[in-house]
Amino acid sequence: MLKNISIVVEMEESGKVELYITYQVYCASWKPCYDIRASSAEEEEDSQNGSSVQLCYYGLVEQNTGDDWKDCDIVLSTCSASLGGSPPPLSTLSASLHSSRPTRRHHASSAARRKAPLSIPSEEDMGFGSFDYNDIVDAAAYHRWHNGQHCRSSEENSVSTQALENTVSTCFSIPRAVTILSNAVEHKLLIVKSDLSCAFSHETVPSRSTSAYLSALITNTSQLPLLPGAVAVYVNNCFVTKTHLRLVSPGEEFRCNMGVDPSVKVEYKTPTRSYEQVGFMSKSTLMTHEQLISVRSAKVRQSVKITVKEQIPKSHDDKIKVSIVSPEIKSSSSSKNSASPPDARLNKDHNLEWCVVLAPGQHRLLPVRYTIEHPASESLSYKLN
Repeated sequence: MLKNISIVVEMEESGKVELYITYQVYCASWKPCYDIRASSAEEEEDSQNGSSVQLCYYGLVEQNTGDDWKDCDIVLSTCSASLGGSPPPLSTLSASLHSSRPTRRHHASSAARRKAPLSIPSEEDMGFGSFDYNDIVDAAAYHRWHNGQHCRSSEENSVSTQALENTVSTCFSIPRAVTILSNAVEHKLLIVKSDLSCAFSHETVPSRSTSAYLSALITNTSQLPLLPGAVAVYVNNCFVTKTHLRLVSPGEEFRCNMGVDPSVKVEYKTPTRSYEQVGFMSKSTLMTHEQLISVRSAKVRQSVKITVKEQIPKSHDDKIKVSIVSPEIKSSSSSKNSASPPDARLNKDHNLEWCVVLAPGQHRLLPVRYTIEHPASESLSYKLN
């Protein structure tokens, strides 16, 4: 359905007039998505240069407004009306003495109190009547007019962004004119390509899986906030996995999992357990658990940093004593005074954790040995928390 507007302009003298019209429509939206691309060649760079991944920042735009947008300058805004409203009121918390003597309660009044709402929501609490669209609409229109010519002449992988004044949002200007038809079909528009610095590492939990999983700790070295959205991860131009990105501000770090690295081999040997009776007055059973974990790097030129995790039982009973014989676990105080960090430690989940650096082609064995002593008249049971 077409609608017309009439504008009457009164002028004292004849001249040329340019009118910029801003209006609001429904059934138009966008959401961010990303491609993160890494390659083994980047991992092989010199440590002084550092490693990096390429992040492609996209906006998925769709509209079903009834009008086709042909050769338009698109500005994507992070402003959301759902963030409007006021904070909930905070009443005074009073403390008083409560008598321990039982008192009679009337069922009718108790039922009425149960049915009564805690508070009556206002329009501001529900997000109505507190957001003014004119600010963001006028700012976006001015931003489009002011930067329109610059966006057309910029390169395809460049971006023009600006945190608009008087708003709590960021605007992304698409650096070329695009056509988006009114058919509710998503259009993938490139906002920017950025090379972000990162540090690659591996992790394995051999008791659950003998695969070594590659991940990258990425720093958002760009000037743009990374909004929550879907991420497609590629390694050496091959699709690996899909994940989801949380809100990442400029300068903030986030971790991206990149799947299994077949060039790091992990072997979990079959564990052995032995039992013996100890004690004179009160008999106890001493169980000795021995385990061997093998890690090997098949890479030719680059070192591998890998974290290996193994479960260690945690005692919640004074009658059960768990002692780690191997590897040597250093306390946090001794590790601070030491020139080198400890090779193995107990993490917050009471799991044994090694941080191992493997040279190209290096093979290393990680022995695990611990004992559990408990009364001979009782048996042990294990439970995962």
